[in-house]
Amino acid sequence: RDQFIKAQEYREKVKKAGTDATKLPPRDLGMEALVEALDGKRVVHFHTHRADDIMTAVRIAKEFDLQITLDHCTDGALVAKELAKAGY
Repeated sequence: RDQFIKAQEYREKVKKAGTDATKLPPRDLGMEALVEALDGKRVVHFHTHRADDIMTAVRIAKEFDLQITLDHCTDGALVAKELAKAGY
């Protein structure tokens, strides 16, 4: 969550700089990848096993409007109703 918030701030700084390269923040490839996820251009893959990790991924996806996959999802059967309700 912390990194997605930082990516939102990075995206805003880039947007405010516009075409003025002197106002751009230092280039951060990690932030650029997260900005792509925030903009719906990149799918986020959550490697999850435990039910609480699965539901955390779902909450983060909703909070930041992310396109995600839940990889492995070992305890998925324990939260199947919640996953179905969330559209996964």
